[in-house]
Amino acid sequence: MQDLELALYFIVIIGTTALLWSIARRARKTARLLLILPLSGIVGAFFWYPPDADIQLLKQEVPAVGRSEFASSDACRQCHIGHYESWHRSYHRTMTQLATKDSVRAPFDGRSLESNGSTCKVDRNGEWFFVQMKDPEGSSQDATTGSSQVNLPVVVNLPVVMTTGSHHLQAYWVPSQHGNKVRLFPWVYHIDSDRWIPNGDSFILPPEYSRLPPDSKQYGQVWNNNCIVCHSVAGDVGYESGNWQSRVAELGISCEACHGPGAAHVSHHQNPLTRYTQRISGSADPTIVNPARLSPRKSSETCGQCHVAFDEKVPTEYNKYRAGGEYESAFHLADNHNPDDVRFWRDGTMRVGGREFSGMKESACYLKGEMSCLSCHSMHASEPNKQMRKDIHDDQACLQCHQELSDDISKHTHHAVQSEGSRCYNCHMPYTSYALFTAIRSHRVDSPSVANSLASGKPVACNQCHVDQSLGWTADYMEKWYGTTRPELDDEQRDVAASILWLLRGDAVQRSLAAWSLGWEPARIASDEGWQVPFLAQLLDDPYSVTRFIAQRSLENLGVKLKEYDSLVSPDERALIAPSLQQGTYPAHAEAAHAKAGGLKPLFDEQGGLNREALQRFLKQRDDRPITLNE
Repeated sequence: MQDLELALYFIVIIGTTALLWSIARRARKTARLLLILPLSGIVGAFFWYPPDADIQLLKQEVPAVGRSEFASSDACRQCHIGHYESWHRSYHRTMTQLATKDSVRAPFDGRSLESNGSTCKVDRNGEWFFVQMKDPEGSSQDATTGSSQVNLPVVVNLPVVMTTGSHHLQAYWVPSQHGNKVRLFPWVYHIDSDRWIPNGDSFILPPEYSRLPPDSKQYGQVWNNNCIVCHSVAGDVGYESGNWQSRVAELGISCEACHGPGAAHVSHHQNPLTRYTQRISGSADPTIVNPARLSPRKSSETCGQCHVAFDEKVPTEYNKYRAGGEYESAFHLADNHNPDDVRFWRDGTMRVGGREFSGMKESACYLKGEMSCLSCHSMHASEPNKQMRKDIHDDQACLQCHQELSDDISKHTHHAVQSEGSRCYNCHMPYTSYALFTAIRSHRVDSPSVANSLASGKPVACNQCHVDQSLGWTADYMEKWYGTTRPELDDEQRDVAASILWLLRGDAVQRSLAAWSLGWEPARIASDEGWQVPFLAQLLDDPYSVTRFIAQRSLENLGVKLKEYDSLVSPDERALIAPSLQQGTYPAHAEAAHAKAGGLKPLFDEQGGLNREALQRFLKQRDDRPITLNE
């Protein structure tokens, strides 16, 4: 219907333009000028209408934008142009967008996307992006028998109306038959590697999900009751009796997410005298929230409305919080110490990215000190990537409080000044969280502990850099340098490189983090290169596609070319490719690895070959408990 309306509109415009031009040619000069003006307007409308019309049509398909107490970021721009522009550059703004040529990152070029016997197609028509897929909401009678007992999924062409993400990964949403509910297109675009990936292969999910067709009903994620929480401002699910009438103050994370509703603020400051008086006074403006003026806890809670682990059983509660308001009563937060919640290590440390406040709120620097999110990060005085404050460099984020260490940092770290081993955050905020195909820094500030690693399963920072050394080696140095009591260790914990034990025996998260560590540049410098290859090659046939993907990236970081390998192919195809890669890597690196001291010696035999007996023993001990890690 929309395409027909546009076609009729253009026919009318073209016909009217031709008629007026014909009249103008026969008219006198003065009359011709009078006719040219409306003619120019019509011609201008012809070129101007389609993009604006497309946006208006897109808006009809997504959750309604606009709530009375909110003014929108456009209103903020009028007075705060500098702050608006710095926010506009950020990935917060592009967290959720209408699907336009400026927002869509993936190639919609007519290609077919195939996985597990299912085919989807992505294409573009002018300003519109389309997908062809089996519709999980629709079915039809068997065309052969006409039987109402046999239903087949309907193949549909649907417009892409909305995007989520723009930094590392971008997801796409299509409309439904139920109000303004939008559903996930079952493929996502991985920006870093420039490739389409089935949604089931883009998260740490039990292996059976990777074997399902991407358009299976199991992937029927709905933006309105999930992503709306953190990917928009003041989201209201708006579901009743099967109908969805969701609404948001603004798509994406905009000004009023951090500063609170701005309608009253805009109204109050319409008078220029009021604005100047407020600015000159230097006092807090009661009509708006400035996180920089809040207490460390309150300002961090502003970030914590999204960057926290929720109890996901009550999504409709999430739209009550306003910046600076009552936090605990507005949210149902997850219990950090719930042993059944795989999002946490057993000591309560967060192990999934995007939930940084859940980590920081367990830190002594936050609980007993003045640490807040703003101690390190800034929305407006930073670069978009990581949003680290421009006035914070290297260790200054920590040394602004721990000034007693600044005069002789190497005395505390026992590593050379300016080396990676002397970086505060490498030891106290190591890469023990996972998100988006990579390792993320923990935001629980604590100290390395072998005993805690044994109890919690969390990797020790020392062994993420010294990936060739064992927990016994780390325990010896911790006792020597800091007087830490040495815990009891079994033979393998004492003698075998901890990273390899995590890589081969760990659960899906431990294996993924260990695979990342082996390819991390500081680890390659501290532990040499080459010996990692045969161990990473074991993960090329790992049950979890994300783990395979990370292992492949780390091997490429080590200079191994994997032209014939694809982490997303079927188990049967991997069975043909992975063993040949593994066999090919052993002779090239075994001798160098055998020559090294420490945690690698038990992994190689006396001839310098891989100790296959130990390797198989560790692989048989692999933790195969299914993990669903919601990012």
